[in-house]
Amino acid sequence: MQELSLSPMLFLDLLHQYLMKF
Repeated sequence: MQELSLSPMLFLDLLHQYLMKF
């Protein structure tokens, strides 16, 4: 269940990096 809890944080982190590229 921990993975499910970390999923949002990791998703936001990846999204932030993706936006930083542009």
